[in-house]
Amino acid sequence: MKQDVFFKPIHYNKMLSKYFMNTYYVNFFYEETDFKSKFLEIRNKDAYENFDIFFRDEKMWKEGITKEEIDKNIKKMKEAQAVENEKDVNNFLIIFYNKTLIMMCTIFDIFLVDCAEVIIDNNQKTIKAFANDNDVLLDDLINVDPEDVFKNIQKKCLKRFDFGGIEDKIKYLNKLGIKKEMLFKFNDKMIKQFPQAEEFLKKEIYERRHSIVHKNEMSIKNFEDLSKVFNFLNYLIIFWGGLVFTKHFNITSDLILNIKDK
Repeated sequence: MKQDVFFKPIHYNKMLSKYFMNTYYVNFFYEETDFKSKFLEIRNKDAYENFDIFFRDEKMWKEGITKEEIDKNIKKMKEAQAVENEKDVNNFLIIFYNKTLIMMCTIFDIFLVDCAEVIIDNNQKTIKAFANDNDVLLDDLINVDPEDVFKNIQKKCLKRFDFGGIEDKIKYLNKLGIKKEMLFKFNDKMIKQFPQAEEFLKKEIYERRHSIVHKNEMSIKNFEDLSKVFNFLNYLIIFWGGLVFTKHFNITSDLILNIKDK
């Protein structure tokens, strides 16, 4: 029992760090890499090599053309191709940014499901916040080991929690004793960046995700828009994770004590 008191919080903090580092490193990867220049360099290099292979041969041109005229024409072709390549890369990056938002939402959703699972594992009574009458089958109660019955109920609850929208997940957190007003009680720095935090989460992140997935809308046009999502979800993973930790575990954490001051 004493080991559980010690090791369960450690397990939870490791899980929390895993999701924070996922979003942190994705953001770092974007910030430190000049995608557009890299992609353009590759596209232009391939195109230019093909032009040099196919169009340096005088047989590809009308009879009597000089080498200088061939060079001039190839240069024009390369310049025109570079313009088209830049358009293609710009379009690709928009798709890339929007697909990354989908990935970030998925990471955040999995984080919340893992939080719910850890909470239930830590205190089985909390499953009442997730379960309903249909989760328990009379046949299971009679014929199945009680521990397996509980695991089956937990599995159903977590699946339903996972399939729910972000508003549903917030309601579940509220049932677990974490009030909505606390979920968005940010520090001063984050309030300045996101004065309407709940609206930002629902509309700027999850409604956008819905539009990208179901309507193929590409609403994120540049890295600056995507960076706001990174910063917001990074903070939310630590902040919400801290609220869950202090509510459902007894050991305090320096990480959680300090997050409000950063």
